[in-house]
Amino acid sequence: MKRAITGAITLVGLVLVILSVMGVILLGSNGTWHSELKVPAGRTAVVVQPALASVLGPRITVRAEADAASDQQVPLFIGRARPDDASALVESSDRLLVSGLDGARQLSTVHRNGNDPFPVPDTVDVWQSQATGTGAVEIAYRARPGAETVVIARADGKPLPAMTLHLGWTRAVWFWIPVALLLAGLGLLLLGRRLRAPTRPRRIPVAVATRPQSPPSAGRRGRSSTNQHVGRRRATPANGSRR
Repeated sequence: MKRAITGAITLVGLVLVILSVMGVILLGSNGTWHSELKVPAGRTAVVVQPALASVLGPRITVRAEADAASDQQVPLFIGRARPDDASALVESSDRLLVSGLDGARQLSTVHRNGNDPFPVPDTVDVWQSQATGTGAVEIAYRARPGAETVVIARADGKPLPAMTLHLGWTRAVWFWIPVALLLAGLGLLLLGRRLRAPTRPRRIPVAVATRPQSPPSAGRRGRSSTNQHVGRRRATPANGSRR
């Protein structure tokens, strides 16, 4: 029974350690979950819908990066707007709607056709925050009450090149979950190791009895006193005669 319990504790400890390592690999040291999407060339805009942007939260990072085969000097724009303003801005253009998660790391999309060109983003006053970059652009924000749509486009309004879209959701508690799993797993492994160790018999100290020295008996005292007189010569009287 003890061996079965020890094996179960060790197995659970190993599983927790493996889960903690996987958590660090998936979430990184900052507790961030990443998903990405390959966007083909020719789209006028890429729209990240608000339900996806705030699905994990609370801190969201959106990054668009032109592929190596594309022109790395292309000016890119990214901005946040209210859903109705963003919908009115892109409703007649060729756009790609990023609508949800597809598995652990991929994003699902919906393609909407359109023929109208996208206006130069800086000329539109609908953005709550925005950023521009050459070859790559990124925006990070904290989710707030109320929906927000993220729009990625070229800064000059032309069709986008082939690029990769990265979405990241950061939550501080996600960093501590793998740490807690690791500590729990190591604790169970240490407990299992201690239970597997053979138990040593307890040593009971044995008191050594000392024999008390008995006083010399009367016979011994008599013999010893007799022996003290052995070899003594009797005193000779003054007249020289012995009795």
